[in-house]
Amino acid sequence: MKAFPLYEGSYTVDASKKFVPFDPLTQDPLTRKGSVFVHIYPFLIETADELILLDTGLGQLNEDGELKLHVNIRKAGYDPSQVSKVIMSHLHSDHSLGLVIPDGNSFRPSFPDADIYIQKNELATALEDRPSSYPRRQVQFIIDHARIRGQTIIFTEVMKCLKVPLSFAIILLNMIMMGEKAGIFGPGISKGRLKKGGNAYFIMTSHQDQ
Repeated sequence: MKAFPLYEGSYTVDASKKFVPFDPLTQDPLTRKGSVFVHIYPFLIETADELILLDTGLGQLNEDGELKLHVNIRKAGYDPSQVSKVIMSHLHSDHSLGLVIPDGNSFRPSFPDADIYIQKNELATALEDRPSSYPRRQVQFIIDHARIRGQTIIFTEVMKCLKVPLSFAIILLNMIMMGEKAGIFGPGISKGRLKKGGNAYFIMTSHQDQ
């Protein structure tokens, strides 16, 4: 098994919920008081028989109009069309906007042949008709596209997704626990559950089911 971090950039986010690019090497954090600092890292996981994407990032395009996520997947040595599963930890903009590519006044799916895993309660929150940290139009497009085109979307409650090395699972679990304490995750955030032995499962579940 191999894991590839797909770094998309660093940003600050203030009360406006706009993502403003930030270079931690050249810019002073004190100039962004009142902001949260975020580093966008989808992960690509190669297993024995699948290529799995964990989250899709902020959906930024490069100067040629190509999705940066696709560019980063190619840099890792793969083609985006090889991705067989897209597993969404949650649907905040910095995790889910890469599900789609802008196309005029609408969108097109970034991974039309992949199965997409979305937690049910998180989806319900993302589609609520109120201002939020969720990209409602983009998420609704993915759901509608799946119905029309027959793309598989799997709505989960509790689900075993990956068997990964224990050290990798501990990193994921620590990141999730830190996010919970900071209050930055929605009601359907994925949670890590460690299994016995030298491996672990990365499991998706809902806070409301705890």
